Amino acid sequence: MKLKTPKFAAICCLVFLIFSCSENESNETDKEFQFRKEQLEFDNEMFPVYDLGNVKQHQLVRMESEQSAKERLRKFNPIEVPSTISGTSLISRWKAINLYKAFAYLHSSDTIMIRQFRSNYAKLVLTTYDVLEKGNYSDITYFTRELIESETGRFKLILKGLQKIKGNCEPRVYDNLVLTTQKQIDINIEHLKISKRNLPVLLQKLKDGQLDIGENMRKEFIAAISRADNLSTKLAKLEKHHQEIANL
Repeated sequence: MKLKTPKFAAICCLVFLIFSCSENESNETDKEFQFRKEQLEFDNEMFPVYDLGNVKQHQLVRMESEQSAKERLRKFNPIEVPSTISGTSLISRWKAINLYKAFAYLHSSDTIMIRQFRSNYAKLVLTTYDVLEKGNYSDITYFTRELIESETGRFKLILKGLQKIKGNCEPRVYDNLVLTTQKQIDINIEHLKISKRNLPVLLQKLKDGQLDIGENMRKEFIAAISRADNLSTKLAKLEKHHQEIANL
């Protein structure tokens, strides 16, 4: 069974982050609003950071690239996902690890697909294939690093991995993984605070039709907003992760 990535038009849950200009350019805020629609997995612990600084690239280009990468990954189906429905069972942990590493090596040049692969399949190996609890420290370090380098913000799982390898891997390697994770969390916190601060203005502009994003797109954004993907809740989770990593 393949990892499920539902079709974009069918269950896409719209959320947004608003990238504003820096504080000393606040008079240009209207021109600098940027929208990011994310197709959220049912896992609500993801805080992607890979495109937060890339405000110049057109949003639709990013979305299409990511969706295309997910389609390619689904066709490859590199590691079976156990399912009682299809009768697919666990392969050995050793085989799952080796399949992962082989796929990562063979497709390393497809950077967007590999990001999705790392995010979904490193999680699969760590959790479903129980590497986090029963694997050796070398493998836990490897897959924790893979999650960090995916830049998809699976901080809850990353922190579990870091807790496991603390004192059990080379200090320089551990310190670098912690520092990188901390930076990713901080970047997310900064952007969410900007989004929260600018949200009232954005909502009013959308409702007044002052933003030229197309009628269908406007309706989708307003519908998503009404379903309240709560920025405060997301921010609270990130600040909790910030404290947890500071306490490592």
